[in-house]
Amino acid sequence: AAALQCAKEIAAKPPGAIWGTKQAVNYARDHSVEDSLRQMGWLQGTIWSNRHVQESVAAMKQKRAGDFPALTPLQRFAALG
Repeated sequence: AAALQCAKEIAAKPPGAIWGTKQAVNYARDHSVEDSLRQMGWLQGTIWSNRHVQESVAAMKQKRAGDFPALTPLQRFAALG
């Protein structure tokens, strides 16, 4: 029951923030503290300046669940042009 509750809480967060957190944890596992902190700074610069965060703040103020747009699917650079 506790694991299911934890999963529900995570699922209610902005998807970009969850994705970024996973990336930071995976990166930190194989890199120095200095490199990991630098990388986390780059991620936070991206994570905290998007529409998911805006929706999260609006939902919190309105005391409702967030309605987050889906993340754009990842593409390889070669597929872009």
